[in-house]
Amino acid sequence: MCCPGWTSAWDAQHFQRIATFGYREEIDYTFPLLFPLAVKTFTVATGIDVIKTSAIMADIFNYLTPFVVILISKQRFS
Repeated sequence: MCCPGWTSAWDAQHFQRIATFGYREEIDYTFPLLFPLAVKTFTVATGIDVIKTSAIMADIFNYLTPFVVILISKQRFS
């Protein structure tokens, strides 16, 4: 398995396996493409390993999500 220790909790192992090996198993198709694609792209572009890249991308997505929700809410309800 590609995901040691704490990274094997919850869905992290699936996203990291998808980012590393692609969609190979039937269960992989239940996970959206954006996160694994972003991790794979960032990994290839920077040369940082998948574990570190996953943590970086998760932080980026976590920080951006509230801003996206606010922007969508303003457009939809104003």
